[in-house]
Amino acid sequence: MQWFYIENGQRIGPVEEADFLQLIRSGKLAPADLVWNADMGTEWHPAGSVPGLFDSPAVPAPGGRGGLTPNAGLTGLARQSLSGRWGAAVGAALLLGILTNAFGAASEFGSPAWKATTAILSALVSLLISGPLTLGWYRFCQRIARREDADLNRLFDGFRLFWKCNGVTWLVGLLVLLAVLPVIIPFLAIPLLKISFATPLAPPLFLLFVIPFLIPATLVALNYTLAFFILSDQPELPVTRVLARSRELMHGFRWKYACLTGRFIGWVLLSLFTCFIGMLWVQPYFTVSTAHFYDDVRT
Repeated sequence: MQWFYIENGQRIGPVEEADFLQLIRSGKLAPADLVWNADMGTEWHPAGSVPGLFDSPAVPAPGGRGGLTPNAGLTGLARQSLSGRWGAAVGAALLLGILTNAFGAASEFGSPAWKATTAILSALVSLLISGPLTLGWYRFCQRIARREDADLNRLFDGFRLFWKCNGVTWLVGLLVLLAVLPVIIPFLAIPLLKISFATPLAPPLFLLFVIPFLIPATLVALNYTLAFFILSDQPELPVTRVLARSRELMHGFRWKYACLTGRFIGWVLLSLFTCFIGMLWVQPYFTVSTAHFYDDVRT
């Protein structure tokens, strides 16, 4: 059987099946890449949704160690993966920042009417592109972690799964929002108790109310940390199954991931002295470390 696939917007093929499977094994062909053969009729499909390709024993996915690798080992693996590829990673982080902040930056200039219009456009654009760009960024870093080919075009892979990416983003956002809603209780309770925010009692009462409600919101957010890595590997999964799989993988590892995140606080603080330019290095370092965390907890 002969196959065709899309690479950088161009149709490649025909490719014999043995060579096609080798493309998958080598990582050149990702689950979200569109493929076609004569049995598919007129429709092109993501390679990950075609039975027998990515779920075949001939194309094994990276196996995990049950989460046994210590966080220091995960960050060490990230540095090894990024060795010789920092330029591409920093370039991708810069491009991602430009794409996600262009409208927001434009809203800081011009007349009040222009600022209001661009602020609304920025919010709408962000709502629509944040999910696809997040998947693209995660896939880019995931391929670096797995020592596979990673180029800037991977940042746009998520637009092939536009609604699925946005579904994950919006649903996770809704779940976190529902968990965070009780935090408004302090703002309602303190005035009802006729306590001024300027009194010495206000700060401790505020913390007394806020901290217990922030904990469940944080746990909810941690539950879905791996959602986009899962969607990258298995684009055929429905949104609800992606989130369920993330909860399964994070069970018992939320504290470990929180500690992994904590290892980067110092780097973030240091980036303050570079006007956050240093975040162009910290961001890929952190995401590649998370990609190794994902591969480590997979079973």
